[in-house]
Amino acid sequence: MKELWEKLKSDRLLLAAVIIGAVDLWFAVALVDVRFLVILPLTAGATYAMMRIRGPLEQPTEDVDDWY
Repeated sequence: MKELWEKLKSDRLLLAAVIIGAVDLWFAVALVDVRFLVILPLTAGATYAMMRIRGPLEQPTEDVDDWY
């Protein structure tokens, strides 16, 4: 999974395809139930706001010296 994330960050065309695919999927699901047009952005916005308030998660590491 980490390799896939690194490839996604480095390849701008792949990132654009993933974003466009997610938007297409969102609109396709919204055609079935209109509430998804509102619920998904509100949930994403609330999650983003809470992450900004809380700050980044600290990852536990075994080798603390690597950070200095």
